[in-house]
Amino acid sequence: MNPKSFSGTLYVAANWRLPGASKGHARSNGRYTGSHGNPRQLYGLPLRRNACRRLRALDALLAAWELKAGISNQSIGPLPSIDANVAQVDDVRRSQGA
Repeated sequence: MNPKSFSGTLYVAANWRLPGASKGHARSNGRYTGSHGNPRQLYGLPLRRNACRRLRALDALLAAWELKAGISNQSIGPLPSIDANVAQVDDVRRSQGA
């Protein structure tokens, strides 16, 4: 929500929580552009009583799972780019136009 245009009264009245704000980056043609200096407020509605505590515990849960499974960022290495893989696929569509 744009705090320069709206106050968020309805979100607060409906018990939505304000966990934070965006970084103020815009999207153009599916890509993120530079910061426009206008961060948006992000509201969320908890669907469970202990939602905030569960979200905070998620990092610890993932770390414990990685430790148990013997997985780490160093053992996996960098993930391949999907763009590079898609670029290798032949385009079988019929050309359009002249």
